[in-house]
Amino acid sequence: MSHGLAFVDRLLVFVVGLALTFLGVWSIGLFFDVPEAHRVTEYADQQMWANAPELGWYDWALVGVLVGGIIIGLWLIVANVLRRSVTVVTSSASTDMGDINFNLSSLADAVADSLEDTHGISKVRKRVVIDRGLTTIEFTVDAASDCSVQGIQTAIEQADRDLRDAIGPSDAATSYRIHMDRVPQNHEL
Repeated sequence: MSHGLAFVDRLLVFVVGLALTFLGVWSIGLFFDVPEAHRVTEYADQQMWANAPELGWYDWALVGVLVGGIIIGLWLIVANVLRRSVTVVTSSASTDMGDINFNLSSLADAVADSLEDTHGISKVRKRVVIDRGLTTIEFTVDAASDCSVQGIQTAIEQADRDLRDAIGPSDAATSYRIHMDRVPQNHEL
């Protein structure tokens, strides 16, 4: 997710949150006969809204809101659902004589395979994405509840060193998430 898209998402959540908070407080104020809530109600010209469908601009305004809402809604859906996956990355060690390209996905596969050989790790999922403008290799490690956490940490640190040795100086970041299985409960008393 880019910084711009994250800002738009947060702004929309903020505006919708403010609107819902206002409506909630206003509704509670009306229920308890708070004078300020009734004053807000008086600002709405109910006769104007009742006569609005008879005005010439009303149909065009509805069409504009409909079309704009569809375009903005589809853009938000596509922008938030679309994955920004990466396959080939150019090394920063490239020169004018040529580019050095490598496939991060293949390297991530190799790291995941090596981590799966570690005792206590059952599965490693990986993905290579652009997150806020930074190429990131994300690993999710599924481990047994009785495994050695230090052993897994050591294996991850070694795998990360091996990956850094393979890609050299690069702007690619790595992220490791460790998911531990639940500890079985003892039902005996």
